[in-house]
Amino acid sequence: MIRKMIYICNKSRIFWPIMITILLEISLFNFRHWESVFFHVPEYCSVEIEDGLEKIDENGYRVVNTDTAYFDIHIEPVNVKNIWLDIRSPEKLDTRVQIIADDAANSMGLDMGSTLIISSVPSSRYLRLHLSGITHDIKVRIVEAQGFIFYLPQPEINKERPFEFSGLRVIVVFLCLLFFSMFRPGAWIYQTGLKPDTVNKKVILSLVIIFHMVLIFCISELVLPDISIQNNIDNGWPADGQYNELADALMKGQVYLDREPPQSLKSAANPYDPMQRWNVVTVMGGETFDWDYAYYNGRYYSYFGPVPAFLFFIPYKWITGMNLKTWDMVTVCSLLFCLSGFWFIYVLCQHYFKSTSFGVYLLMSSFYILGGGMIYLVYLGIVYSVPIITGLFLGTVGLACWIVAKSKAVLSKIWLVFGSICIALIMGCRPQMAIILLLSFPIFWREITKERLFFSKKGLNNTLCVIIPFLIIGIILMYYNYLRFQSPFDFGATYNLTGNDMTHRGWEWDRIPLGIFEYLFQPLNVVPEFPFLKTVDMINDYLGYTSIEFIFSGFLIMSPLAIVSLLVFNCRKMLQKYHVFDLAVSSFAMALVIIIADTQLSGLTQRYMADFGWLLLLCSIIIVCVLERESIEKKIERVFYGAVQVLFFVSMGLNIWNVLITGRYFCLINVNPTLFFTIKHLLPFE
Repeated sequence: MIRKMIYICNKSRIFWPIMITILLEISLFNFRHWESVFFHVPEYCSVEIEDGLEKIDENGYRVVNTDTAYFDIHIEPVNVKNIWLDIRSPEKLDTRVQIIADDAANSMGLDMGSTLIISSVPSSRYLRLHLSGITHDIKVRIVEAQGFIFYLPQPEINKERPFEFSGLRVIVVFLCLLFFSMFRPGAWIYQTGLKPDTVNKKVILSLVIIFHMVLIFCISELVLPDISIQNNIDNGWPADGQYNELADALMKGQVYLDREPPQSLKSAANPYDPMQRWNVVTVMGGETFDWDYAYYNGRYYSYFGPVPAFLFFIPYKWITGMNLKTWDMVTVCSLLFCLSGFWFIYVLCQHYFKSTSFGVYLLMSSFYILGGGMIYLVYLGIVYSVPIITGLFLGTVGLACWIVAKSKAVLSKIWLVFGSICIALIMGCRPQMAIILLLSFPIFWREITKERLFFSKKGLNNTLCVIIPFLIIGIILMYYNYLRFQSPFDFGATYNLTGNDMTHRGWEWDRIPLGIFEYLFQPLNVVPEFPFLKTVDMINDYLGYTSIEFIFSGFLIMSPLAIVSLLVFNCRKMLQKYHVFDLAVSSFAMALVIIIADTQLSGLTQRYMADFGWLLLLCSIIIVCVLERESIEKKIERVFYGAVQVLFFVSMGLNIWNVLITGRYFCLINVNPTLFFTIKHLLPFE
């Protein structure tokens, strides 16, 4: 029976991933346990407290002086390898401690730095020390505010760490090894065609899609959104409910929000000047204004596009009578984007690259979904993510519909109309993303120039199928804008009450190099402290104002597989061979246009990478699919598949790992420290 199971596992290529995972879990990931087995435990260990701590019961203490809040631990002279501190506090989960100890090289004591102990993470109580020779005394300082109460049983020195089997770690390691096994150069998954025409391929495709959807849902819940959002609203930031307010207004037949601006704001000479607004409203008027609302002629408006309100918030309110949680909407839309992404890449390959392997299709679909900034949006599912993720979903569906329409024996008018509706709706979500309507020209270039199925007498119906949705939706949006701001082309972003006066922002050419560098090429900020990445230093020589928030790195650095998009002109002949050069170069050019537009009109921030990232990915995917065919013809496919596999793994790893980066909004270390430090202590040698 056991032999039969081993045979089946080996045949299905999961035997070695299972065995290596088990071996790593027993050895590498439990290195600290096996190491501590040989530690010498001192025969005696006594503890004294200094005057900065006050004993309140048997194991309870209070900090009364932050400078002298020390435990003095006296031990038998021994080589100290670790110290176990079971610190718990009723006030919070984390307690920062500083360790000072003497050793052979530091008789007066060595300040070893500080670290956090998380009461809900048992492994964080074991502090691995690195001292030279014999130690006699250890001082533990509680680095917390005066009045901090905590409980600490007797500390232990050189305590044996328990063997820890982590199911989460086993799953992650197994999936990584399974990925390298399934997608290794020479694997069968590259030898089979694109179409899922066998049971095995259908099962694999279903499991891959389910995995992505589960991953997206888990990321959306990492920061405990119900608690985090409520805390922000309680602290005076109500903008996250702006789409529900817009839905209420639209259902009443009005375009302004039911939110009354303070009288002092109405009297300000320039309410968009942040310092003047602060002085007039807060200092002199003693009132408050609402941050990140558009203010115009004495009323508040939502400058976010109204389409998500019509698609999600109003229907939900009609059906349930309740408000739709913004975070839930972003999660649902991200899941829809995931499904549409697999469909889009399939129809793209099916039409242009029929010989694409099943393995490359799976990799490119995953790359398109997870590599373009969606992870940031679903991790932080607040109001700012709504128009972008909706635009991504609609754009993906719209382009897929156009390609399906083109793929039919006769140009399908139904698919043309539906694709045009989806892409036209982007104008009411994220206007700059609607530039993809111009992709209709490279997609239908043959139909336009050779077959005369557009812009001709016989192609009149096809032309109307594309143009009419844009005209209808465009006219509605222009009328909506006119009702609000007396201009059909003013979407209201310049009237936003934010940290700068956007009505006087202007166009500065010198912002463009800064935006291109930061958005595409800014290196990672790597540090030797978990999670090893931090937000980058945005210092620059631009002498002027541009709105700057945090950025993790340039897009091409965070998703290095997208670097192949830079080869679009070098691969021109190969791309022309498959009739996709125009589509690839147009996607690349539109990404640059959006980068420049975002830099000039808005500024530099991580979430804007989702505006253009998917277009760079589309360009990259087209090039990868072409290079696969070329590598097979030149018999270097193993090198090609190996390079794609490594670049894909690094891209996905960095994009998923960025949820741990500190210095961002809703830092995991702050809103869910248990999970953050659990992940930290799942790593080897922690």
